[in-house]
Amino acid sequence: MGGQVTGASEIMIEIPIAGKVDRLGEIHDFPENHGHFATLLIGADPEKIFALAVEESIPSASILSGDLLICDFGKKPQPGDMAIFALGSGGENLILCDIHALSMDKNMTNLEVANEYPMPEELINKDLEKKYHWAPVAFDGSPLEYIQNAEKNGYSDLAIYNKYVVATVLRLTRNLAF
Repeated sequence: MGGQVTGASEIMIEIPIAGKVDRLGEIHDFPENHGHFATLLIGADPEKIFALAVEESIPSASILSGDLLICDFGKKPQPGDMAIFALGSGGENLILCDIHALSMDKNMTNLEVANEYPMPEELINKDLEKKYHWAPVAFDGSPLEYIQNAEKNGYSDLAIYNKYVVATVLRLTRNLAF
C-alpha cells in the first residue's frame, strides 16, 4: 500500500479490500486479498488502512450491500465510532460494533461511570486503561437471543478491553449509480 501526496495533507491511497461483512456485522475472509481501490485520505498512515466489502445490507446501521468500510488498524475508537472487535475465547470472531462510551478505567464495567464523550488527553491516566461499552451494529433475533449467542461464543455485552479492538472504521464509501 503506497501513498501519493496530492495536497498539503491529502494522500491518494490504494486501499486493499481485506475482508467481507455479512448482514450481522460479522467479518469473514479476513485478512485476504479481495481487490483494492484508490481514494483520498487526510492524515492517514497508508500502512494501517484497509477496507471491508459489505456483502449484505445492515439496515439498522444504514449500511448497504456494495458499500466499502475504510478502516484503520492504528486509530483507537471513541464514543460514536464504529470499530471491529475480536471476540470469542481465542479472538477468532470479528464483529462490527458501535462504541457507546469508555469506562473511567479497566476495573469499571458499569455504564454509570463511563464517559460518553472523548476525554481530553491531559485528563486521561493511561495507566488505568479504558474499556469500551459497545453493541453490535446488527443482530438477528431478540436481544435475549443475542446475549445467549454471545455468551455461547465466549463474549458478552460487558465492557471490552482495548486489546480486543482490531481497527476503527474511518468512513463508509458508497458507489452511487444515476
